[in-house]
Amino acid sequence: MNISKKLKDMDHGEFLKKQIEKGSFDDLEEAEDEVNRQENEYHENKGKKWIFMIVGFFLIGIAGFFLTPSLYNLSNSSYDRSGIESICDELFGTVKIEDALTKEVVIIAYEYNTHEPRVFSKFSAA
Repeated sequence: MNISKKLKDMDHGEFLKKQIEKGSFDDLEEAEDEVNRQENEYHENKGKKWIFMIVGFFLIGIAGFFLTPSLYNLSNSSYDRSGIESICDELFGTVKIEDALTKEVVIIAYEYNTHEPRVFSKFSAA
């Protein structure tokens, strides 16, 4: 009978009943030694768990400290758009795309806030 089966049977009390009937407690002492060995091993490794937890929190904190600004910079524009708006107002004024002199006009743009391309044409403006 191996130790794990003995320990499993001890939970149900069957092993102890058999040992009392036989009058032999050698196997019971082996099982008790195994339980004590596992308990000592648990207590030895208990400190390692705390070390791993503290190191993990430290590494996650560092990653969060450097990752958060990077994600913010990726999701927000780097420049103020008032400069380009003032140049466009100066060049085009109040002229609308539907007032163009040619038959077909297409303006391709990129929307930085939604990160999507935009296509403006003379016919979609009307």
